[in-house]
Amino acid sequence: MHIPHKCLISIIAIVFITATAVCAMNLKKSQTCELTESEHRWLAEHPIIKIGPDPNFPPIEWFDENRRFVGIAADYIGLVEKRLCIKFTVVHCDNWSDVLQKIKTHDIDMLSAAGETPKRKVYLNFSNPHSMMPGVIITRKEVRDNISPKKLAGMKVAIVSGYVWQEYLSRDYPTIKLDTVPDVQTGLRKVSFGMCDAMIENLATATHCIEEEGITNLRFAGETEYSSNLSFAVRNDWPELVGILDKAFAGIPESEKKTIFQHWVHLERRPLVSNKTFWIIFISLFLGTSLVIIVILVWNRSLARQVSQRTHELVHTVKRLENEAQERMSAEQKFLEMVENANSIILRMDTSGNISFFNKFAEDFFKFTKQEIIGKNAVGTIVPHTDASGADLAAYVKDLCDNPDRYKQNENENIRKNGQRVWVSWTNKPIFDKTGKIAELLCVGNDITNLKAVAAELKSERDFNSAIFETAGALVLVVDKAGTIVRFNKTCEIVTGYDSSEVIDKQFWDIFIPPGEIEGVREVFSRIESGHYPNQHENHWVAKNGIPILISWYNTALTDVNGTVEHIVSTGIDITQRRRVEQELEKHRLRLEDLVKERTRELSQTIDQLQTEIVERQKAEELARQQQQKLIQADKMATLGVLVSGVAHEINNPNNFIILNSDNIADIWKDIRPRLDALESQQGDFLVAGLRYSEIKDEVGSLINGISDGAKRIRNIVQNLKDFSRQEPFTLDQSVDINAVVEAAIVIVNNMIKKSTKKFTFEAGAGLPKFKGAFQKIEQVVINLVQNACQALTNTTQAITITTMYSSEKNRVIVKVSDEGAGISPENLVQIMNPFFTTKRDSGGTGLGLSISYNIVKEHGGDLFIESDFGKGTIATISLPAD
Repeated sequence: MHIPHKCLISIIAIVFITATAVCAMNLKKSQTCELTESEHRWLAEHPIIKIGPDPNFPPIEWFDENRRFVGIAADYIGLVEKRLCIKFTVVHCDNWSDVLQKIKTHDIDMLSAAGETPKRKVYLNFSNPHSMMPGVIITRKEVRDNISPKKLAGMKVAIVSGYVWQEYLSRDYPTIKLDTVPDVQTGLRKVSFGMCDAMIENLATATHCIEEEGITNLRFAGETEYSSNLSFAVRNDWPELVGILDKAFAGIPESEKKTIFQHWVHLERRPLVSNKTFWIIFISLFLGTSLVIIVILVWNRSLARQVSQRTHELVHTVKRLENEAQERMSAEQKFLEMVENANSIILRMDTSGNISFFNKFAEDFFKFTKQEIIGKNAVGTIVPHTDASGADLAAYVKDLCDNPDRYKQNENENIRKNGQRVWVSWTNKPIFDKTGKIAELLCVGNDITNLKAVAAELKSERDFNSAIFETAGALVLVVDKAGTIVRFNKTCEIVTGYDSSEVIDKQFWDIFIPPGEIEGVREVFSRIESGHYPNQHENHWVAKNGIPILISWYNTALTDVNGTVEHIVSTGIDITQRRRVEQELEKHRLRLEDLVKERTRELSQTIDQLQTEIVERQKAEELARQQQQKLIQADKMATLGVLVSGVAHEINNPNNFIILNSDNIADIWKDIRPRLDALESQQGDFLVAGLRYSEIKDEVGSLINGISDGAKRIRNIVQNLKDFSRQEPFTLDQSVDINAVVEAAIVIVNNMIKKSTKKFTFEAGAGLPKFKGAFQKIEQVVINLVQNACQALTNTTQAITITTMYSSEKNRVIVKVSDEGAGISPENLVQIMNPFFTTKRDSGGTGLGLSISYNIVKEHGGDLFIESDFGKGTIATISLPAD
């Protein structure tokens, strides 16, 4: 009999209620404060008392999402109001610096939580402290040593502007480089990003903000000799109010103070793995970040190649057209139009650095008109005298003009007319006069500011996914299966003109898709649950200003544990301008086609000479690409191992809690059931959560046992994941049982097997000898072969069989993984072991799985064979020398 989840919760609640005595609590009414007649008169004369809380100082005080004043100080103020029978007026400020400025001008009358310092005593009177918070030093986890304030000398330390730590450290430790920030969250992010070496804050606030922000790479590295003793602070011309507040606060019972403190400062952290929002954000950011990194790397490489190729072609074209100017005036005019409208910065300057040509793109980019820039020196106009690091760019430009061969390609900081610093990648080509002397330089540039920013961000903190999400040069959009926008990054805001607050929780086609395309988009999303969504597509969006934008999208599905699509992560690139340029280039190509035919004969001899060089270069590039792919794959596997190990550790903690308490609940049920049975026999059947006790009493024990068994199964799966991800040295001195290896591999890929086939069989050979090798490495090979078999199946009725056996003739331990899938064609079978050969590249295949597996087996002195009957199935055989 199946018991609903709601019913199970009710049964467990009854068990605990029956086993626990009911406690009665007596509430005490607050007593009014005993004030003198003059103090009562003062309050009557000042009916309005304005309080200025710190807007972002949790858990002491802050404004929540509804602009309500909350926190420890807010609760104390509420109790003081009841005891004095008054009502304070709360003033909202943007930050703590504004609060301090307003109380100096008496726009605010008192502060609800402020530390007493010598500078503040000039304009404030302080009550007795109501909260005492020790100051701690927060660093990144890589900093292993304990740190004191003395060890922070010369370091960059984040401090919230106006907090007591700023005054103390400025006075006692002048060698510390203080970086004032508007709030605690900003300071913690700077430390997490590596932008600051440390931050000093009180322990309660730091702990609260770290948990709320979900920052995982920080630690408490030491304590300071300071404490933030927080008091009510009153403007210095109202000394009477200080005494009134001290009397009111002194009358608050210690039990109420303790209750307030425990409400806001939790003694136990809630594990992140119990937070559904954490998992959604974590998985979304992990997959989104991986996709963004891959897109950026591929795009960056492609862009660099295209920039170099197009720049070379452009410079060659410029030189040729100048030499043929008298013969082909119309072609030169077309070239000038193309240069003028090119999607790159193009300029010429003489050997003194004076600019003689400046195309339209350069005007738009640097915000200088031709009239403003022609004849002016590059230094002081588009090149600053020094860059951000202090390097002399004037000398750099002079050396470039004197020795252009040294600077065929370079990157440097440039400056726009408004003073904004930008990074440009330049390709430089000398132009010679008739005597062979360098007359000018042709410079072609492309904006790499965003790439520089993204590269710097990735280098400083790869693991902090939210920063990558927001600073990515590509549009990153996360929608659920109904098309509702969940995440909308900064690039999306810039490209579309919409703020994320205007689009979050709205269906994206209602905002961005042109009316004629909405129906088609909705039709695609109606099929998302079955997995039929486009992996890559292009479509038009309409920006906030009404201008259409053409975007190229790459889509990745995020699924739940059952494989159901929950969200789609889409990474997009604005290709509007690129498409226009491509169309213009196509037109230009057609016009120049006849000219190309004329030049073909002249180029044939040159092509023959260059052909050998090109082949050699292609081989070198292919070798370099293969090495890069291997490094990328190795880095991804290392990252995955760390991630799996961390996730397994986080899962074990709550799972052990489930195992322990399920046994306790079973014991409680065993003790309490006789009493409930007696109650049934005395009073007859009764209802429990809407169901009759007689119907559910025999099921409760099974349900509790099911909880325990399920938790233990989770523990076994987690252990296998930890074993698989453990970074062990690759030694071949273990005595390994091949059946144990296969069983461990099956546990890890069990979910994939269940989804792929209903006919899975493991035929384990009995009494097999062991072999010398590395357990984890052979397990990796078996996992790879099983995954390939699952992917080869076309429906769940096709079978997968794993067989282990011993060949006494060859003294070999043998594993066979066979499937009834699509098989491998003969032309692909001969290449199947080659690195980077794959037929599944569109679905994310790298072509490294079988190559790595083959190398692992060879290092064990064994062999890996693949046999396949195209259309009928495949058999993979591992043969290892027995011990």
